[in-house]
Amino acid sequence: MDDPPDDASAEVSRSPASSRSKRSSNRLNPHPEYGRIGWRKRAKHQLMVEPFCRMCAEEGVSVAATVADHVDPVGNDMRVFYYGRLQSLCKTHHDAAKKRIEHRGYDTRIGVDGYPVDPRHPFNRTGR
Repeated sequence: MDDPPDDASAEVSRSPASSRSKRSSNRLNPHPEYGRIGWRKRAKHQLMVEPFCRMCAEEGVSVAATVADHVDPVGNDMRVFYYGRLQSLCKTHHDAAKKRIEHRGYDTRIGVDGYPVDPRHPFNRTGR
């Protein structure tokens, strides 16, 4: 059900669908720059250049990428946002695995040899 308009002129100038999509896009994209045309063009280009999820490919699976992801955390650095390295990821890897890596500081995946794949993993830092 649509929210009631704040005032009559607001209802005339935009449809409920456009206001609903604008509200939801702000929730989904907490960084205000994600809605700008410069980012949308860059993300679209990234997905054209690298159409498959990079993390799925490392696991030997081909899955279409749907998210252009910043390799390095952006924070408030607009240079990193617009010029930093990107990678293409599927939604599953972006929403789960990438968040876990950012939180812990290393990837927890284990290779076919039974050892962690990420050199930053604590196991690999012990000098074994």
